[in-house]
Amino acid sequence: MPRVHIGVVVAVVLLAGAPWASAQSPDQAPCQVQSPPEAKQTRFGAGLYFEQDSVIPWVGRWGGDQNYTMGAALPVLTGQWIHRRKLDLPLRGLDCLTGMLRGHNQQVEAGGDLDAYQDFSLVLGVTAFTPRDLNLSTPVHDDRPYASLLFLTASRLTVDPYARRALRSELTVGVLGLRIAEDVQTWIHTKRRRNNGPGALTPYDPAGWPLQISDGGEPTAKYTVSMAKATSETEFHDATVTGEASAGYYTNVAVGGTLRAGRLRSPFWAHNSNPLSAGNQILREPGAAGVDAQRATKSFELAGFVSGRIRIVGYNALLQGQFRDTPVRFNSGQISRAVLEGEAGVSMGFKACSALLTFARRSAEFTFGQIRPHTFGGVHVVCGGGSRAPKQD
Repeated sequence: MPRVHIGVVVAVVLLAGAPWASAQSPDQAPCQVQSPPEAKQTRFGAGLYFEQDSVIPWVGRWGGDQNYTMGAALPVLTGQWIHRRKLDLPLRGLDCLTGMLRGHNQQVEAGGDLDAYQDFSLVLGVTAFTPRDLNLSTPVHDDRPYASLLFLTASRLTVDPYARRALRSELTVGVLGLRIAEDVQTWIHTKRRRNNGPGALTPYDPAGWPLQISDGGEPTAKYTVSMAKATSETEFHDATVTGEASAGYYTNVAVGGTLRAGRLRSPFWAHNSNPLSAGNQILREPGAAGVDAQRATKSFELAGFVSGRIRIVGYNALLQGQFRDTPVRFNSGQISRAVLEGEAGVSMGFKACSALLTFARRSAEFTFGQIRPHTFGGVHVVCGGGSRAPKQD
């Protein structure tokens, strides 16, 4: 009998109520989006993210093709056009049901007509996870299962430029268990074997994808709310504390912080060292508040950053499975309840483009069998186009 996981049940209940909440009339204030009448114009943005152990060549000896083996997102789209065309409608409904829409509206009101800031993003991506021994086609019960997720994430960000506080909510809908990750991984390994010369046997083609979580496809969802607050800022540095909570296929809470230093032109809330978990807002234009205005005069950005957080995990479908039977999956006593995550790297920006080069490390996500941390690299690039003033709802 398939096990029922509370995180996914919560997400499904929220999704079921979202259309109803979104359809309420404008007179029902709790579910009405508050838009500042003179909000700053925001750019249309597009980009791509790619995370893998080979992104930074010397990472491979610590990372390897195991655990989190790959993550990619293309396209990454940002701008208020997403809201104007109602592409965020299910997210609006969830924000109404959870009360987060009121929080977004309060952020807008606190910022005032001229300095209030809001933005939206859409991220289409895929992530993949594998065990260590890729050449085995039989179940390996002492290592993490194969798992993959094709997803679409819609997010909304609002900023109070005076309290130096940013609120984000996001809805991810996706499908577990498709073979896209297998095709990509096999293609990469085939190319590498050719480069290794005639007769090369490694890297092996992954043989265990038919054993992945929810093989053949199963829908899933996750709803996330996060907050960031700048605790220290100058023209050349900022320190930020963050908090996050998610319900769905990955149910968890996390607290952490980020420190940046260098030639900064972006505000604290525009930096996201873990962008595959949320739309990266790195292109966003700063408000008129003090330090943001000082940074906005700079022609380029070159800065270093370090980020870290502790994540308390309640449920992880990519380890434990969801509703469908799966040959290999961990039970609730075999997953790590506390996971440490950290990133360090460089942020760069010139004209309408910005980029992150990230070195990331994650502690072991399971407590049974081949326990190990994992290290990987990431490249995240976003470029902006034209601007349009937002229309009123």
